[in-house]
Amino acid sequence: MESGRLSVFQPSTRGNVALMILYEGRSKCHCCINWVEEYPEDLKESAEETSEAKRFAILCRIKKSHGSTKKPLELHSIVIQSPLLKVVLGDVFRGYAGITTTLEEVAFPAPFWEFFFPWEALAAVRDKLESGVQHELASGSQDDLASEAEDEHEDEGQKKPESSALEHTDLLLDMLRSQLGDFHHVAEDLAKNKVARYDFLWTLFPPGELVFSRLFHRDCILEVEKTEYYQEKRVKTYGLHCKFVNWDGEKFGWEESVIEIPEFSGTRPIQDLEAYPVTWRRAAEDVRSNLLERGRKFVSLSGWHHKAYRGIMMIEERVVVDAETFAKHTHSTERLEPLNRDKDKPLRPEDFSDRLHMLCSPTVKAYGLRTKTWVAEEMRTPLYMVSAGELGTSSYDVEKELTKILDLAYRWNAVLLLDESDVFLEQRTSDNLKWNQLVSFFLRMLEYYRGILFLTTNRLSVFGVAFQSRIHLTLHYPELNHASRRSIWKLLLQRVRPSPVLADEDLYAIAKAPMNGRQIKNAVKAAQLLATEKEAVDDQAALTVEHVNIVLRVMPNSHNQA
Repeated sequence: MESGRLSVFQPSTRGNVALMILYEGRSKCHCCINWVEEYPEDLKESAEETSEAKRFAILCRIKKSHGSTKKPLELHSIVIQSPLLKVVLGDVFRGYAGITTTLEEVAFPAPFWEFFFPWEALAAVRDKLESGVQHELASGSQDDLASEAEDEHEDEGQKKPESSALEHTDLLLDMLRSQLGDFHHVAEDLAKNKVARYDFLWTLFPPGELVFSRLFHRDCILEVEKTEYYQEKRVKTYGLHCKFVNWDGEKFGWEESVIEIPEFSGTRPIQDLEAYPVTWRRAAEDVRSNLLERGRKFVSLSGWHHKAYRGIMMIEERVVVDAETFAKHTHSTERLEPLNRDKDKPLRPEDFSDRLHMLCSPTVKAYGLRTKTWVAEEMRTPLYMVSAGELGTSSYDVEKELTKILDLAYRWNAVLLLDESDVFLEQRTSDNLKWNQLVSFFLRMLEYYRGILFLTTNRLSVFGVAFQSRIHLTLHYPELNHASRRSIWKLLLQRVRPSPVLADEDLYAIAKAPMNGRQIKNAVKAAQLLATEKEAVDDQAALTVEHVNIVLRVMPNSHNQA
């Protein structure tokens, strides 16, 4: 092949068999390619591929300016070719995500933000090279310098490796100073005044920086992976790609979260940004301490746990914390990246550092339970309450939902309460084959279910014989007596605010009305509404026996005995 010519492969022959190369020539029509034997004269070898270009430590790529700038040319990028300089930069960028200095082509695009944050580290390495303090470089870097120096040009063969590396580092620093000088000055001025500019947001967030923000409506600390400016639907945005520690039911790992800062004009206080470095947070140590404690609690809740919860999502509720089952039943596609580089050796909770604890998710995945406290507390197990009406109307929906519920209850060792289960317990008939199929499924489930199941019904007389043979214990609740009704009245009235004005004899009198617990609850609620309405007229807010008597007089199946 002639010098300077490019080809995908070289022509070759094997015996009398030869391979011929054809090139795309000038087109003669729009529908096909014109193949010719002549090499295209306008095709030249890339300047970067020439042996002359490979002799230089750094390549500077200059492009034509197509923007609003008055300069006809501008710096596009630089390519680090010096093996010695690659070793130096490998020491400087150690741990930086997205930068691999061992590649054949190590390129950095203008305006070279990557060098803004490790500028002092690069200058420090340069000073070490100048003073000959070799052992202070990162482990292995000095050996790499010596190894790469053997491959340098012959005219530099007598130089010490750190001497050549120093010259190459100085060359890089000189070039970068002309590009980054103004950035450092403006960033320092903004920081001194505790404000941020949109076009200089990137100076606040180096890779690995801990930032304070809000995640799931909670205070949190996240670690910056990378940042970028982008535009969607004409809205300019600065995106912070951060990560935090989460639990997927099997392992701890990194989950990504993108925090967006919309474009703004002028300056904004740094602490008013959607996210900002923790070092700018007021009372930063208190924040770290609180999140450290919360992170330890998060780690302790791996696996599944039955807990009481009071907070933002529910006022007061029993929950089962179980991330694995959450992923199974919500078809979650969330994938966590390993906390350490060795994927075969996941980091154990006891190995967590304070930093990892602070980076833990502010929430856990939990399932809320409607509580019947006396059952759950006595047995020390959660109670999972489901109404038959929640299962759906078709036999397919009921079977699918009930299968899921039984799986959850068994996994959590929960007591399952199926309320208003009359529809499942009735005797089967010959005129509804689909429903008979559902009842047959329910019978099989009842026979083979390995947990504890409570069924409630008000229609014991319609129980099918097949169900009666599968029920281990039947409890009949008689009508409430006077003492029971009085206790229920007292309990429900104690929850009313402001406190009702009722004497013991008033409770004794209203408890004479033959009512069940649900009717008493409705009567208390109606009396409370009546008292609230009266308040607008005579400023009397407290519930009294008169309010209760008015309600009892109009309620069906009750007789006021007061």
